[in-house]
Amino acid sequence: MKYFYLLITLLTLAACGPSEEEPASEPVPDPVNVFEGAYQGEVFGFDTPVSVEGDLISFDGDEPCVIEDPFSTTSVYVCISDDGTEDRATVKVEGDTLTVTPEGFDMEIVFERVSE
Repeated sequence: MKYFYLLITLLTLAACGPSEEEPASEPVPDPVNVFEGAYQGEVFGFDTPVSVEGDLISFDGDEPCVIEDPFSTTSVYVCISDDGTEDRATVKVEGDTLTVTPEGFDMEIVFERVSE
């Protein structure tokens, strides 16, 4: 009788098969700042350099503004002036082109990447 129970146990184990290990989850890559780099463009007839480092964007050496989401190809930057007013603009990067559209103005300013 004890062999009968042993036989049933072995058949049950064989039918269930070995347990499968869960596949290891692949590591999620760190997000990439798509805006990072130096750009050059023309604003109202003047050559204007733009620098993006981390989440900060600065135009021609002015005080930097903060890009809300530097990991998305389209975002908004916010500049707070000395008197506390807030200026906002939409920024979009496509390939080596940075396009800035200030809120309240019907214009787009295009800058070309000059270095990473």
